[in-house]
Amino acid sequence: MGRISERNLCYRSREQIAEDLHIALHCGISYGGRHSLYKRAFWAWSEFEGKHEGCHWWSRAALESWAEHRDLKRLCHEHVVPMDTLIGIIEKLNDKSAHNIRNVLHKFCVGVSILRTEHALLNTRFRSTMPDGWGQQPLGKRDEFARYRVFPQIVLVCQAPATSDSFRRNCI
Repeated sequence: MGRISERNLCYRSREQIAEDLHIALHCGISYGGRHSLYKRAFWAWSEFEGKHEGCHWWSRAALESWAEHRDLKRLCHEHVVPMDTLIGIIEKLNDKSAHNIRNVLHKFCVGVSILRTEHALLNTRFRSTMPDGWGQQPLGKRDEFARYRVFPQIVLVCQAPATSDSFRRNCI
């Protein structure tokens, strides 16, 4: 999906994304309808600043590959907490206020740019789940990066939010 321009009629702020989900959860829409809305909202949230350019989290290998090859086909935008897990978190909230939904999205709906090979490695064990015991921890204590800790060869680094020009400079 990538970053949506504020001039685009489909643009929503992150606050509006959370509010839209709040409304959908309180209007009697079917689970299938909510599921579709969740998926679109999660992609919009995690790619808010950009699918790759502007993405805050990268694997070290993806950054090195980008610097050397400038080939987006090698990269994958991945959610650190699988979307099905994130849906379960929101569905189980006792208080589905826009504020609480926004807090869940802020903590758990994090995008990361990784190599496709790293994505395949993650999917060998955690395609749509988190490590054992993760869901039993209190929500505020859950480590959103737990899947990556199981695979120490995937080293994540945080990039400062960047414009296209500074993104290119930082990756050279």
